[in-house]
Amino acid sequence: MAAFADWLRIGAAVAGMLALGIERRPTHMNTHDKIKNCHALISVFGCWPSFNDAEVVWLHLDRRATDLGDGPTIEALVRIADEKLATGSVLVHLRFAKVVELQLSGFDAPNDLYGLGIKETADRQVEVRFYSTWGVGASFGCQNVEVVGVQPGDHGDTPLGER
Repeated sequence: MAAFADWLRIGAAVAGMLALGIERRPTHMNTHDKIKNCHALISVFGCWPSFNDAEVVWLHLDRRATDLGDGPTIEALVRIADEKLATGSVLVHLRFAKVVELQLSGFDAPNDLYGLGIKETADRQVEVRFYSTWGVGASFGCQNVEVVGVQPGDHGDTPLGER
């Protein structure tokens, strides 16, 4: 019975991706010139991770522009579990600036990802997709992506700067 439930969950995830117009496989940027501070995450994994089996802990949407004129913004705290890490997991705080055309669905508990797709478009913008296995799925464009912080271990649900 559990296997059947898993198949239903996978089917729902694929249906959700199709409803958002998301293809089934994540895409990744070949270059990281649009991801500020990407080295903080690459230094943990040796490369940019796929975010497969990661969990979105929280999302913060803000329409206001900051002093940098970068609104609207989306910030996300994502937990990536990896048995190869000494701490077993890492929390990644991501920030997306000048967000446009946001499509968001299914925020729940848990919010498991199949992957995180980030690719540069022909007009030098960035296309972002949260590929959902269960829970939140998202698709949007933005101008900038930033790794705000990376913290080994599981430190709850608070932003990395507030620890």
